Amino acid sequence: MVSGLPQIQQPAKICEGCLIGKQPRKVFKTSAPKRANKVLEVVHSDVCGPLDTPSLGGNRYFLTFVDEFSRKIWVYLLKEKGDVFSVFEKLCARVERRAEKSLKILRTDGGGEYKSKDFSKFCERKGIVHEVTASYTPQHNGLAERRNRMLVDMARCMLKGKNLPHSYWGEAVTIAVDILNRCPTKRLKTVTPEEAWSGAKPHVQHLKIFGSICHRHIPDERRKKLDDKSEPLILIGYHPTGAYKLYDPKKNLVLISRDVMVDEVASWDWKNKDDVVTHVPCVLEDKTKIIAAVPDNRRTQRTRFPSTRLAGHEVYGDGVITGGGDLVHHALMADTKPITWREALKIREWKDAMKEELEAIEKNKTWELVDLPHDKMPIDVKWVFKLKLKLDGSVAKHKARLVAKGFLQQQGID
Repeated sequence: MVSGLPQIQQPAKICEGCLIGKQPRKVFKTSAPKRANKVLEVVHSDVCGPLDTPSLGGNRYFLTFVDEFSRKIWVYLLKEKGDVFSVFEKLCARVERRAEKSLKILRTDGGGEYKSKDFSKFCERKGIVHEVTASYTPQHNGLAERRNRMLVDMARCMLKGKNLPHSYWGEAVTIAVDILNRCPTKRLKTVTPEEAWSGAKPHVQHLKIFGSICHRHIPDERRKKLDDKSEPLILIGYHPTGAYKLYDPKKNLVLISRDVMVDEVASWDWKNKDDVVTHVPCVLEDKTKIIAAVPDNRRTQRTRFPSTRLAGHEVYGDGVITGGGDLVHHALMADTKPITWREALKIREWKDAMKEELEAIEKNKTWELVDLPHDKMPIDVKWVFKLKLKLDGSVAKHKARLVAKGFLQQQGID
């Protein structure tokens, strides 16, 4: 094709100039070989985040675990990456008991959340081989990386489809995982990941469009004769008992109810909603306690009781109060209940109430100290604060109770 070209000899040495100027990455295989023949032989994990908008519970990350054999996915919402190790401990206890097998290989990237001393010691003690991929090589952990991308894409579409605020991404990701566990995959020919993991064929009849309008039946005990028997709410999830998880935009509440009629075509008109949001509690219809999904420094959500003195009032976040500084904040806190025990210690009345409770526990010999059984996890305790009011609405007594978090207990684990 040209003239005057001399005979070219292939050099025996590697051309350093070419490497410096043009060295490409090696080609990755289109599909990684399957190494697992049973569940829990190889589990892939990855953390996604931080997301720009915190979820209802104040979470900025979500952590996924994918079983290579069954393609079963587990997801956990996290406030910070430092919670990865505690979540991994809980996952091991949960899945190993369910499958009656031990986790053998865990593959992750080289993030610091996976390389702590506690994480390494736990893997050594349990005999888990922790495979860490090379730096800047997410392709080696592609199973978990792809699942995270799919979950984000699904959550984004679910939120946009019903014009929901971005703060509901946590609920959307949780539902997306339930859907993927019930969908066919390329690796599994005749079963879904849920059936490959548990051996039982999953049901999908209860699945509804995320963000749809749900008309919830109001129990007779909570209404008068001429009150409405139904109220419109938003579907944001499912409850293990078969009930639905619903959101009330007017009261900023998350409720659990089974008596609902779902209108999958309709969606909520957010333009008419006041832009005053403090927190989103969760109310179970058969109980009176409220579980608040407010971000705090603890790893679990604590039970809180609404103050009767604030009934009928709009409650704003701490950042909304301006002008008075700490003086205004402490003036408001004087007749309200503290959110955490650290806040309670700053107020003399609540601190005295906590001392009184601890003295009563010692006097009545409430506890008996025993050794923790092998492979069992202790449940946490929490402080519950309550104001006793007089007939005129003034404060009669500050009460503090130290109780165990029984609602977190799982049989055979805790």
